[in-house]
Amino acid sequence: MDKIRRSREILTNEGFFSFCRSATTHFFLDSYNNHWEQNHDSPTPIPEMDWDNLIVLDACRYDEFSRLFDMDTPVNSRVTFGSSTPEFLQRNFLDRELFNTVYLTANPKSLKLERGDYGSDPIFHALIPVLDDWNEEYHTVMPKTMTERALSIEEDFPQKRLLIHFVQPHLPYIGDTARSIQRELDIAIGGWEFDWRDYTEERSSIDVDRITFEGITRDEFPLTVEDYLQMYRESLSITLSHVAELVEGLSGKTVITADHGEMFGERIFPLGKRIYGHPPGLRTDELCIVPHVEFDGTDRKQIRAEAPIERDSYDEELIEHRLTALGYQ
Repeated sequence: MDKIRRSREILTNEGFFSFCRSATTHFFLDSYNNHWEQNHDSPTPIPEMDWDNLIVLDACRYDEFSRLFDMDTPVNSRVTFGSSTPEFLQRNFLDRELFNTVYLTANPKSLKLERGDYGSDPIFHALIPVLDDWNEEYHTVMPKTMTERALSIEEDFPQKRLLIHFVQPHLPYIGDTARSIQRELDIAIGGWEFDWRDYTEERSSIDVDRITFEGITRDEFPLTVEDYLQMYRESLSITLSHVAELVEGLSGKTVITADHGEMFGERIFPLGKRIYGHPPGLRTDELCIVPHVEFDGTDRKQIRAEAPIERDSYDEELIEHRLTALGYQ
């Protein structure tokens, strides 16, 4: 239905030529996605995997994770369900009763699961968003904050599986390079419209209040792919140091993975365009092959399901503000 609605909008607002171009692009995209899925393993739903604690890194590439991960544990890979957080959430959790699980999340998109946006009933025993512990300099929830909250939550829910969703290495980036660029240009680091067509090198508009991936190809923003990669890698490295602390502090079996990956200008056949970020509805190795690391721990948790608990509601304006800061418009 979304494709039909979008096609009607293009035909009405942009004309027949744009409609034909869009239809052709989507035809090739669907063919490409089908070919990719036929040549890769089918994803395993997150709830069906073996874990007591699942640490999810947002927009984390398998290759970059493997390069920076330095704990004495093998790094494997797995196929994830989607190339964006909403796909990850819906295809893993929608219409399930995971009353043995507490979901601690720094990504406000997760609130849509139990806010009714995806048409779902309560899914988890508790969904705990970390929106109040907000870093005003970087406009995000810092990994140190998530680690501290996760360790506290485990004490409150010792008989529950813990799903711990960090926002890093997703934009906005953290670290010395990000801080330096942000101060030099006096703008935030993050933000783009959530439409896969807007992730290509052909973007013509620009939001002057934010550094975006489209800035790579425009003179107004003298940043290169290497600049973005450096910020991304620093964000991931900082996050992994806190994740290591979290793994040491959790009981039971802990697994590290990601909801999806990230693209930094790679081309895909047959479209040929350079793609940045993580557009929804696209299947590439960079987006859909993510890290998977297991830590067996000592004693497994005695997991028990219980009815969902009431949680405080969050102001809609606050949620949208946080989503905008993370790049969702």
